Amino acid sequence: MCVQEATTDGGQDAEVLEILEYYQSTYEERLAAREIAAAGVGCAVADSIFNSLEVLKVRAQLGSGAESTLALARSIIRREGIRALALPGLGATQLRAMTYTACRIGGYPEAKRRVAVASGLGPETLGVRVGAGMLSGAIGSALFTPVDLVRVRLQSQPQQFAHTPPLWRTFSAFVLVARQGGISALYRGASACVVRGTVLSASQLSTYDASKQVTKRAGLLREGPALHVCCSLLSGLVAQTVIQPVDTLKTLMMRPPSRGAPGTPGGLLACAGALVREGGLSALYRGYLPALLRQGPVMLVQMPLIEQLRRRVFGVGYM
Repeated sequence: MCVQEATTDGGQDAEVLEILEYYQSTYEERLAAREIAAAGVGCAVADSIFNSLEVLKVRAQLGSGAESTLALARSIIRREGIRALALPGLGATQLRAMTYTACRIGGYPEAKRRVAVASGLGPETLGVRVGAGMLSGAIGSALFTPVDLVRVRLQSQPQQFAHTPPLWRTFSAFVLVARQGGISALYRGASACVVRGTVLSASQLSTYDASKQVTKRAGLLREGPALHVCCSLLSGLVAQTVIQPVDTLKTLMMRPPSRGAPGTPGGLLACAGALVREGGLSALYRGYLPALLRQGPVMLVQMPLIEQLRRRVFGVGYM
């Protein structure tokens, strides 16, 4: 009788445990979905506001690097008008924010929880932060490389899509690339895209996360917009400096095919070798100034806005 009771109790305990695990997993899935949604909305707003700076960065990376950033901006406006800086690739920028960047930034907290459990380390250790950033960045960039490629095409050669209504330009770019080279053409530059996303998230999000913790512990700032702005600007500076070489390579590998320009070597290392032979190591940092000029304003809006959306709209608290 005692054995039977014990067996019954054990079965009930297992059943209760199974139910609790189910609700826990469901809660975590909903939490991760809200975190990704908050990041997507925040990034879409920030990236749309500063789309012109991204256009300028792409044009600088594809150019010779001889022109200053201001001279390049003046040249584009003089030849193509102010709209050529503000509008190219805007739809693709918003789509990229709601997919790739949402996954990269919004998936970071969940990735950190999983890496901490898998490694047995505390969630606040540097290794867990870097590992979580690498994981969310790699997944996001691997899944959404075609969106990144289409944005580069739209921003580098907007005149090719000028006849298409603005609402359909992003879709038209997907179709055009697929027609010219098949579905695989949409994944051109995927190696550079994945490396960039991995390194970007590892450097930006770990810096942001760690600097928040250090600043709060030192009593310099409390959790709030001022802290978010300061840590966001620092993380943007670190991230752009670290990723600039692979960012330049990604743009070169994703550029539209052109009869007047030599073809870009297929692999990441081959492309890097060709660029260094052509312009030296400094060529890897082509477009760094416009990229940094973009990163500052974007970071001023992006992470603080995401933090407020997380807490006040999606109810998941600060990162």
